[in-house]
Amino acid sequence: MKGHRTAVISECAHADNTFLVSADIHMQTCRYCATGFPVGDHTFAGEDHVCSVCGYPYGGALYTVSFDANGGSGEMNSVTVTPGGSFALPACDFTAPAGKTFGGWSVEIDGGTVVAKVGDPITVDGDTIVSAVWEDILYPVNVEDTQYGAVTADKETAAMGEPVTLTVTPTQGFRLASLTVTDENGEAVEVVDGSFIMPLGGATVSAVFEIDPDIVNANVVKDLIDAIGTVEYTDESKNKIDAARTAYDALTDAQKALVTKADDLTAAETSLAALKDAAGQPDDGGDPGASNGRKTSLWQKIVDLFKKIINFFRNLFK
Repeated sequence: MKGHRTAVISECAHADNTFLVSADIHMQTCRYCATGFPVGDHTFAGEDHVCSVCGYPYGGALYTVSFDANGGSGEMNSVTVTPGGSFALPACDFTAPAGKTFGGWSVEIDGGTVVAKVGDPITVDGDTIVSAVWEDILYPVNVEDTQYGAVTADKETAAMGEPVTLTVTPTQGFRLASLTVTDENGEAVEVVDGSFIMPLGGATVSAVFEIDPDIVNANVVKDLIDAIGTVEYTDESKNKIDAARTAYDALTDAQKALVTKADDLTAAETSLAALKDAAGQPDDGGDPGASNGRKTSLWQKIVDLFKKIINFFRNLFK
């Protein structure tokens, strides 16, 4: 039997007492003289089912506290608690869903729902269900370093299933050759219109850039147009204009669309024609400098064009 002692007993002369336990109230009984002393109502402590003062066992109805996995897996045994008793919420033994971690227990208190931590006490006034609360695990978005361009993500971390948007910015003269995303196991993740869905464990983004021939060719023509400079009625001006026109006409429509100075070329041709008219030359007149016997051959124009291309690539990869 369980009991407790008191320091001063006025009804009993015995100083050393071990008291027995009785029902309904704390009834302390002296083992020497059998004198009983009522102390007070029993206080039952939750799932212990005994009075916390004198150890008297509770004999009434019990309430059940059960546990809901709420999308997790596994089982947890329910617990019986005395009415009005205090119950400390236990550690979670459920297995979390993929991409989630345990965040506490959801409990109804005073008509509302709160999220309580492990170890927090709750008062049990009836059969109670507490549900596991799962929080997202944020996984990293790892963007690998690359050359001749850059890739950025709209977020550094994301939960599994959350969309991540990538922005690709090639260096001038380059274009994106490939863009791949892999999960933590190296498996490919689908990328649609520059976005992907975060997989379990995180994602790694890799990009490869290559020379864009459309931009390269368009830039060569833009350089040739820039080289025209001030239009004069000379062989030099005519040859520069002819070289730019020949190169421009050789471009595809997509490449021509990238030449922002095409109007400058047309303006230069118009200026040269006006200078020719002012000089009194016929429409089919020869080179402006034909009087000195100097003409630039078509081969020289081709050589000059290739020099421009070579110099462009040398400057590009410095």
